[in-house]
Amino acid sequence: MKRQMKDQSDQPTSLRHLAGQKSAVALARMHLDATHIDNRRFPNALMIGPSGVGKTMLAAVIGCELAVPTRLSFGQALNCRSVLHQTLLRMERDEILFIDEAHEMKSTIQTALFNVIDRRAVVLGDCGGHGVMQIPVKPFTLILATTDPQRLLTPLRNRCEVTFVLDLYAEDELAEIVQRRIQWRGWTCEDGLPEEIAQRSRGVAREAIRILTGCHRVARSQGEQSVCQQHLLDLCQLEGIDGRGLNRMDCRYLGLLKHNGQRLNVLASQLCLPPRQVSDVIEPYLMRIGFLVKNERAVRLLTAAGREHVETEQI
Repeated sequence: MKRQMKDQSDQPTSLRHLAGQKSAVALARMHLDATHIDNRRFPNALMIGPSGVGKTMLAAVIGCELAVPTRLSFGQALNCRSVLHQTLLRMERDEILFIDEAHEMKSTIQTALFNVIDRRAVVLGDCGGHGVMQIPVKPFTLILATTDPQRLLTPLRNRCEVTFVLDLYAEDELAEIVQRRIQWRGWTCEDGLPEEIAQRSRGVAREAIRILTGCHRVARSQGEQSVCQQHLLDLCQLEGIDGRGLNRMDCRYLGLLKHNGQRLNVLASQLCLPPRQVSDVIEPYLMRIGFLVKNERAVRLLTAAGREHVETEQI
């Protein structure tokens, strides 16, 4: 699956429009300035960070700053050499190829990709020495985005001359993102709403935008034009989200630890979920906000803050 990123009225087109990710934005600005001054292509890059923190948006903004198209593909879609070769041969000079979820590419595809970068050509035919054909590819910029860089082959990572590390957003940064999105869409909202949305967004910009959009839909369903905090509360009640962004499953998890600690397999059985889903999806955020700890025997325990939240929310 491939498509060319298109400008949208509510999407940023300049680094000046981005909120948060200050170190990544500063690094991008430096390389963009050098690219313009030296009249060279933007260097190949690797973007590392959790889902929803703006990797795709940053790549699109870099394309806008360079005034070149950014072609979007996914690691899962590049499932064979022919698809990879077709994608690369369609690239125009100085275009950006942005591969999201790059760690999902098979090792053979990753190897073929860094070979193309080295040879500046696609190799077709028998690799045994007969009937080999090399088709040159036009100079392009490769940007890989991943949540799991260890699944990328070291030679492919080494071909990326720049590494952007994006982290979860602070609440004030999320509030700024929400406020800007409100302005771009021409909506009106009650004072303090962006901050309330930010508190429930778990440090993820995509989640903040999703909640804002949901609030607007609640307002429109009630025939109102302006979005207020009551619309946010109505949405949170419908979706089962509390004041810290915890959903119903998160709250069920905390409730199971209200009286005593539990091991992972016991918690997973009580929640009717696979243990890996509990450890990879539910627990990381609870640990990050200081509600959960693990002791030396891997028993899950509530912290004082976690216990206070359970009592306050009457979980």
